[in-house]
Amino acid sequence: MEERETFVLPGGKEITILHLAHRGIAYLPQKIWSAKNLLKLYFSWNELSSLPREIGKLSFLTLLSLNRNKLSSLPPEIRKLSSLTELYLIGNQLSSLPPEIGRLSSLTVLNLSANQLSSLPPEIGTLSSLTGFYLDGNQLSSIPPEFGMLSSLKTLHLGSNILSSLPPEIGKLASLTILDLRRNQLSSIPPDIGRLSSLTELNLVANQLTYLSKEIGNLKNLKYLHLFENQLTYLPKEFGKLPKLKYLNISDNPKMIYPPRVKWESREACARRIVKHCQEHEEIFSRRGRFNAMWNSLVLLHLAWRDEENCAHTFTRLPSELIILIEEYAVAVPFVAIEPKGENRIKKPRLC
Repeated sequence: MEERETFVLPGGKEITILHLAHRGIAYLPQKIWSAKNLLKLYFSWNELSSLPREIGKLSFLTLLSLNRNKLSSLPPEIRKLSSLTELYLIGNQLSSLPPEIGRLSSLTVLNLSANQLSSLPPEIGTLSSLTGFYLDGNQLSSIPPEFGMLSSLKTLHLGSNILSSLPPEIGKLASLTILDLRRNQLSSIPPDIGRLSSLTELNLVANQLTYLSKEIGNLKNLKYLHLFENQLTYLPKEFGKLPKLKYLNISDNPKMIYPPRVKWESREACARRIVKHCQEHEEIFSRRGRFNAMWNSLVLLHLAWRDEENCAHTFTRLPSELIILIEEYAVAVPFVAIEPKGENRIKKPRLC
């Protein structure tokens, strides 16, 4: 299809897929523009600093991969790629997007991770077919309200930006299943997030969250919730209304206040029982991950019980996997290893 020294189109043969990655090329060969039936173009890991306007001639192109080049902008002619369904621009130097990006009505996957984007054009909201949008590792301080118009969006990655807030329109993404907001500067999330009825995974790691709104209890399909490295002081009792939650991580929240209703015992008594149980179940406790899962499950249960009346109701709504863990380990590994002082915090017991 192509040679290393020169780019040659075989006479009389229609090219539909063209691989030119890892070639150290600083420009797109002119003969590409004559490949009218080209469907997929792979040009990643090269030295391309600008995308020629002729790119608009490839009207049948469905996939364009330009990862790891040196692009700082996209030409307005990008709008002519009416058949494009996948666009990959990871690891370039893009600081902005042209409004014409919104004309790519067939686009389903747009990956702009590891660029230098500080803002997004409102026209981004017209990408009605988009299902996967990846914006990790940019410099975004906000996202436009038009995001709420992305009715087909299922996966949204906004990690490692500088977001300090989210627009209420985020709650309009009814099809969203995965929302990744790790490593931003969020101090709160809007109550509208409770309207994401299809959400199964929410990642809020390493933000500045001090509380969670009670509307998070409306996420009936949520399975995975990542909250470590924040400034949370408590979890709302509405956590007991999350029937499908399987994984919760709230470690490294130094201001977390645990309920004072927990049964306290001496450090020595707790240590003796943990040592005994470790000896009896050495194989199970040698798997650190199992212990961490059990610990987070117990934290979830106790923090959801904010009042006595809600206690039994909360327990019945917990996933069966968590109930099994609680029944199996609640006696052997208690929450408390020291007497309550100050803010009634609970120390996580160490494994022997």
